[in-house]
Amino acid sequence: MLQSKSGNNAAVELRVIEEQKLRAEVSYLYENSMFYRKKFDAVDLKPEHIKTVQDLKLIPFTTKDELRESQVEYPPLGDYLAVPREKTIRIHSSSGTTGEIRILLDEPGPSAKPPLKVVVEAASLENAGNLQKELEDAIRSKLIVPAKVTLVPPGVMPRSEMKTQLLIKLYEEKPEWLK
Repeated sequence: MLQSKSGNNAAVELRVIEEQKLRAEVSYLYENSMFYRKKFDAVDLKPEHIKTVQDLKLIPFTTKDELRESQVEYPPLGDYLAVPREKTIRIHSSSGTTGEIRILLDEPGPSAKPPLKVVVEAASLENAGNLQKELEDAIRSKLIVPAKVTLVPPGVMPRSEMKTQLLIKLYEEKPEWLK
């Protein structure tokens, strides 16, 4: 049996810490996400009912369809957002295998500053000025953040299964197709 520096069973101490963090996360989610609060309330579940890892089975399962429906009902981000929109700056989106776009937001990093830089492959660069302005206006009105949209010809952006890695790489070095 492993012992911690305090002489107690390390596995027991770890479990206590895990369960404290679990309770804090469940409370935060319930207090800050309308989507999950409604799911909890629908089955008469309160954060204080979740005390241990074994209690996780009480939480209703969430499907991709529910998240997509939330984004349709509460565009563009859905009602599952658990931080104020003004505290978000980085946007990750994926169409996944359905072709339907899902948007995820992170809290801002220390160097993230507007405008939001967006690169879009346009099917045609005819009327590019109109498309660029429409996209910038839509982002400003829906996400409440200024945006700078750059349109590039079809096929120039690299394809990747790891889309978030691609976004991170854009911050590290500017690819040729974006210059």
